[in-house]
Amino acid sequence: EVSYNATISAFEKGRRWEEALSLFADMATHKLRPSLVSYNSTMSACEKGLQWQRSLMLAAAMPRGIRRDAVTYNVSISACEKGLAWELALEILKEARSSKTTLGDLGAAGVATFTEIGR
Repeated sequence: EVSYNATISAFEKGRRWEEALSLFADMATHKLRPSLVSYNSTMSACEKGLQWQRSLMLAAAMPRGIRRDAVTYNVSISACEKGLAWELALEILKEARSSKTTLGDLGAAGVATFTEIGR
C-alpha cells in the first residue's frame, strides 16, 4: 500500500490525474484497501487536473471506516471551487464543522470566495 500511495502522490504532484486514478483502481485488483492517504492523493490529483467531479465522486465513495480529515475537506472544497459548485462547498464545510475538523486557511479562503459569489 505504501508504494501505491507514494506513486499516486508523485502522479498528483505531476498533475497526472489519469495515472493516479488508474493506480488507485488497481489497488483493488491486488486486494489492497485504499487508505485515507490513497483517497486524498487521488482526489487531489483529479482536482489539480480539473477533474473536479471525479475528485468529489472519490470523496463520496470513501468508506465509513476511513475518517475524513482536513486534507479531504480542503481538496473537496477546492474541487467545488473549480466546478463553481458553491452550494456543495458550503455543504462540505458544514460536514467538516460537524465532524469538528479544522480546515485551516485554505478551506476558509475557498468558502469565503463562494460566499462572495453567492451574494
